[in-house]
Amino acid sequence: MSVQSVTERWAEYFPSVPYAALPDDVVDLAKRAMLDLLGVAIAGSSMPMATICADYFAGLGGRAEASVLCRTERLPAIHAATINGVLGHALDMDDGHRAASGHPGVATFPAALAAAELAGASGRELLRASVFGYEVFVRLAAAINPAHLRRGFHTTATVGPFAAATASGLLIGLDGERLVRALGLAGLQGAGLMEVFHDGAMAKPFQVARASAAGLLAAELARRGAAGPRMIVEGHQGFLHAMSGGDRASNGEAAPKSLVDGLGRDWAIRGVYIKEHAACRHTHAAIDGAATLRREHGIVPEQVASAVVRTYAVADRLCGRAELPSGPSEAKFSFPFTVALGLTFGHARASCFTPEMVADQRLRALASRVSVVVDPDLDRRYPEQRPSILEVTTRGGQSVRIETPIARGEPELPLTRDGLEAKFLDNARSAIPEQRAVAILEHVRAIETQESCVPLMDLLAGRGAGRAST
Repeated sequence: MSVQSVTERWAEYFPSVPYAALPDDVVDLAKRAMLDLLGVAIAGSSMPMATICADYFAGLGGRAEASVLCRTERLPAIHAATINGVLGHALDMDDGHRAASGHPGVATFPAALAAAELAGASGRELLRASVFGYEVFVRLAAAINPAHLRRGFHTTATVGPFAAATASGLLIGLDGERLVRALGLAGLQGAGLMEVFHDGAMAKPFQVARASAAGLLAAELARRGAAGPRMIVEGHQGFLHAMSGGDRASNGEAAPKSLVDGLGRDWAIRGVYIKEHAACRHTHAAIDGAATLRREHGIVPEQVASAVVRTYAVADRLCGRAELPSGPSEAKFSFPFTVALGLTFGHARASCFTPEMVADQRLRALASRVSVVVDPDLDRRYPEQRPSILEVTTRGGQSVRIETPIARGEPELPLTRDGLEAKFLDNARSAIPEQRAVAILEHVRAIETQESCVPLMDLLAGRGAGRAST
């Protein structure tokens, strides 16, 4: 008897689970994740890469299948998923997962929203499919990291097609065999390099968006009979071997048990974090520490003679450059600049990452007094934790040290419902009218009661009233 491949196990299980079988907290987390991604994407709609992509794909025209956030025209679903993916990652404020070292929401929802609109799916169907998109993303990404990152791959872009194919495949009604084939096609398209963190960072959301669109494309091609490799995950020259360097045999037993163990019990979405700051997640513990020093110790920028961020090697490699950033994209990956924001404002929200803010001489002067070092103890605690120690010496000679083991927004320190909704409204109001932002919030709160996702998409696009259909 042959051993089932990983994708066969997934494709056998996911379609068998009805919405009613999802635990209440898992449904709630999926709604929170969707609201968060939508707010971040709405705010990201004016970012340079977002407008470039939106204008290009809108100019191509094509079949009116799916909606683009903050634009009234409908486009081919594959194009809508691409644009919405760029919007969702443009601010670097979308959700993530520590063990996965990536962002499951922006991989899953742009494809899922387009597929839901194509299929005329209900809100319940959208939530259910998205939960399983998260399941695939987190399990597969955690299985290849941190080796995957060390090899220079960008996890969200490489693993994203699998998540998007899962969610969109379930929404358009793929049976188990076609879902296996869709996942095979998805794996053939996974591509993304960490070099974009160091040069050309404006393009970072582009490779993530292509991943989401690739998953939708895989599902659509599989529906039409196209077939990708069944052993795409654990094959001898499959995803695991190629992406993490493991010497794996071409049989199902070679795959990590974590890819399939605990399905229906250990829900991956429970481990997702929500960002408070619009910067690389590796900087958040340090930003929180800086905000605490400002709030509880009364330290103001003018008092700071020097500051040292102690961190782990991965964070230093991505965000520890001493050179001050030249623009907003680089600033999001700069410990010195983001810590300067935390000490100055107590946060690093999207409003902090503008050309004017990056050029602000007071912020730059403060950032120039911040250095970064790798702490061996903190390095040993990664990736289970993403800790930071911030040491500040004042001009008066006082030395203050604060350790932040967990950034706010992690499952151990989650945002409250009010905090999450405040983040959504803060982001959404930066791009759309208050009344529309509130209407979207109310719609997502009750998305499981909606017979169709079209009214929500109308609201997001700015077409008509977008009234609920119950």
